[in-house]
Amino acid sequence: MWIPIKPPFGGFETDYQSSDIVILGIPLDLTSTYRTGCRFAPQKIREASFNLETYVPSAGKDLFESLKIHDMGDLFLPSELEEAGKVIQDAVNRVSREGKTPVILGGEHTLTYFACKALKPENIIYIDAHADLRSEWIGQRLCHATVARQLVEEMGGDHVIFVGTRSYSVEEAEFIKHQQIEILSDFSNPKELAGKIKGVAEAKKVYLTIDMDVLDPAYAPGVSCPEPGGISTSQLLELIRHLGPLSLCGVDLVEVCPPFDNGCASFAAARVLYQILAHLL
Repeated sequence: MWIPIKPPFGGFETDYQSSDIVILGIPLDLTSTYRTGCRFAPQKIREASFNLETYVPSAGKDLFESLKIHDMGDLFLPSELEEAGKVIQDAVNRVSREGKTPVILGGEHTLTYFACKALKPENIIYIDAHADLRSEWIGQRLCHATVARQLVEEMGGDHVIFVGTRSYSVEEAEFIKHQQIEILSDFSNPKELAGKIKGVAEAKKVYLTIDMDVLDPAYAPGVSCPEPGGISTSQLLELIRHLGPLSLCGVDLVEVCPPFDNGCASFAAARVLYQILAHLL
């Protein structure tokens, strides 16, 4: 069941049948262990989006004149994670099966696991301050702190590309070493970093997930688990600009937490999505 949201992302939209890109609000918020409230993020990101110019200078195009984008609204989710996961997987699978690229507004990072179960990407670009590689967290085998571990164990460490990661436990450090996972976190030259990512992510089906806590809390204070020492919004936008072309099968942006946000994280998220739409889709 979808809850229609008006105005839609960006304030403009194509009808579903004619669209190539479908915005999905997935307000999953069931396993957060610090700040809760990311279920409110999809609407706050939309609100920010229609207060930003839709012309992207770095791409030289207006998104809603050059792309066919439809906003489905927000998915109504059960309160149990496994059941919510089935609903997410079915929704993402439907959109992909009908020849459209899903762009997900989260929601907590656990949703990435369910989206990837539906899309079956060959590689995942995992942009996040945290490794999310714990085997379990507070008794939970699948949650926001273990989602990348689940993906690596199912796909292999060479198929999940970690970018911007700067926080992990001893257990995670050992897992990273054992799996020979490379962490790409030097943003001093975004063009060079993008080249390294593309060198690893050469595949027909790539999934891109961005946790907004990859940004320093100075730029995105309203996230579920802020981590000092991060990058600027400009550095992330520059990286995205240089990442294209990529054969993206899906995108998500997660962990904005509006109850703790002064508007910075929501606006940064909307701008990052505009950059992805302009340069990667």
